[in-house]
Amino acid sequence: MIAHFKSIDKEGNVTEFDSICEYKNNTYSFKDLATENTMIYITIDASTVTIKRLGNTNMEIFLANGIKTSGYYKNNLGLEFNFYTLTTDLSINSGLLYASYSLFMENDKINEHKMWILFD
Repeated sequence: MIAHFKSIDKEGNVTEFDSICEYKNNTYSFKDLATENTMIYITIDASTVTIKRLGNTNMEIFLANGIKTSGYYKNNLGLEFNFYTLTTDLSINSGLLYASYSLFMENDKINEHKMWILFD
């Protein structure tokens, strides 16, 4: 299976790649080709999505429509911070995951993202 990943932030920066993907125990796993030595793990439940990156970059995001959730980011260069995510649109249909969400540090919105992942 292949994970076709695409993400766009509010400034128009695009991250896009295709990566070989495995599916096991309700979790997709694939190599993060945007960051060295990092794997992405995506667990999809009925109405929520958990995204974990593990390796040189460690990050965890919980996506749930209309709910503000906490997350964290840490990389091998020493950058580390906590953030909140507010998901404004989340859909999971026939192997396609779409999410639109905003990232906040304290009460300040620091970015907005749209993300598409097609698993086929």
